[in-house]
Amino acid sequence: ADNTPGEMNREHLTGNTIIIKTPENEYLLLGHLKPGSIAIKQGQAVEPGQPLARVGNSGNSSEPHLHMQLMTHAVMQEATGIRIRFDRLNLNHESRVWNYAPIRTNVISYLPDDSIR
Repeated sequence: ADNTPGEMNREHLTGNTIIIKTPENEYLLLGHLKPGSIAIKQGQAVEPGQPLARVGNSGNSSEPHLHMQLMTHAVMQEATGIRIRFDRLNLNHESRVWNYAPIRTNVISYLPDDSIR
């Protein structure tokens, strides 16, 4: 279940989670998802821009947010983190960037194919 804002569930670190295996045999973890909102099934292929779930406040989370982590192994405790690079995205509500690795202070959003001109 989602936590009451300000409270955390330390027993289930990432809460409701999706892990996607990439073609490069890396694993993308999406955590703290809203209960009952996961829209894909185990083993299903996914496409860029496809809705996967809704952001929630499950697990070791004090407020709703998305935890996104690229890693070397499907089990987070056995994995090493890998820096994420995005093919294209909107950066800080102002600019379009390509092949970019965000930093902590960035605000990013998806840039669909049809918006590139």
